[in-house]
Amino acid sequence: MPAASRLKQPLDELCRELNWAARVEQDAIQFPARYRDPADIELVGLFAACMAYGRVDLFGPWISWVLERMGDSPARFVESFDLEKHARLFAGFRYRFNRERDVLAFCLAARKLLVRHGSLEAFFLEGYSPAHAHVGFALEHFSQGFLDQDLSPIFPRRRLSYGYKHWFPRPSTGGACKRLHLYLRWMIRREAPDFGIWRGVPPSALLMPVDTHIENMARSIGLTRRRSRNWRMVEEITSGLRRLDPADPVKYDFALCHKRMSGQCLNRRDTRVCAPCRLQPVCIHWRGRGAPPRGRSRSRAAGAAGPARAGAAPPPAHAGARRPATRPRPPAPPRTPARRWRRRHRRPSPPPVPAHRPEPARRAHHGIATIEALPRHALVTEGEVVLHRVGGVEPSQPAGDLLDHAPVA
Repeated sequence: MPAASRLKQPLDELCRELNWAARVEQDAIQFPARYRDPADIELVGLFAACMAYGRVDLFGPWISWVLERMGDSPARFVESFDLEKHARLFAGFRYRFNRERDVLAFCLAARKLLVRHGSLEAFFLEGYSPAHAHVGFALEHFSQGFLDQDLSPIFPRRRLSYGYKHWFPRPSTGGACKRLHLYLRWMIRREAPDFGIWRGVPPSALLMPVDTHIENMARSIGLTRRRSRNWRMVEEITSGLRRLDPADPVKYDFALCHKRMSGQCLNRRDTRVCAPCRLQPVCIHWRGRGAPPRGRSRSRAAGAAGPARAGAAPPPAHAGARRPATRPRPPAPPRTPARRWRRRHRRPSPPPVPAHRPEPARRAHHGIATIEALPRHALVTEGEVVLHRVGGVEPSQPAGDLLDHAPVA
């Protein structure tokens, strides 16, 4: 991991130079930003964060579609939500894992929690303690609260749908919980573009919302070397950023995420795209370019051009001989699993049978031995054989072959 002194300056410059107002329209935060009432902001923010998987241009129209049906104040709509009255209000909702019943369950569970606690902030603070190192324990309580509500009128036998459970992941399962960390960033951070309407939790307790963009950016600047996007990666990245700013470690999230979303970082070395990047001095894709491979000195990298070392063994006589040119073999086509299976289980083709010689006929009955029959005769079928002008086996005859042989076991 790069030293904090080397990493802090380019990251701070990246945050200062980012025009976040122009990037808000490309982020899910645009939906709660439409409202001014804190009750609407926290409720719409939660629904928008739950839906924020995939591209914004894909899930964004569905969020707007739901908010239009909730009216001017989504908070008042949820507080007065009636399942029988609004059962068909969200008919036709369909985005990846989620269907209309998931939206109904969200409204019903949120209404029950708002009636009991008064606000989503009060419900979250019920599971938070200043003694906690971060918000992970409170987030477990928050997600479990939505999963434990009685939603049997929507989900029979209280079997929650996969889409609804996908909206409320729990840290105890080991996942990154990116969308809920994103929601907490919106609610708790005091600086733009976030809202900072939850004052009971300090920004220092937040954890980084790690998605595919943050994962690749963090790996490029050396904040993590993990390959699995899970809770441990979230803690590792947040720990590295906390060294730069202990009071607000997730302030770099918006700038890092949108740098890659906008195409300014390709997760590889590109002279044209990387030229104006502030993170180039700490990027692993530009580290050590032009230097000899590690473990070899510059004198040895020069090869035979330099003088030979004292006591070195002379090269073999054929070392400088030119090898005969060989014709390159064409590359073999890749063997797919289905192709390998067919090759392994391929049955050999039957040998050709002369037309004037007898060949084994297929067994007509499991208790009758296979006998010889004339090949390709018009009367040779699966249940009938012909041998030297002898007719077929009648069903009424006892078990045996045409020569009165005993049945074969």
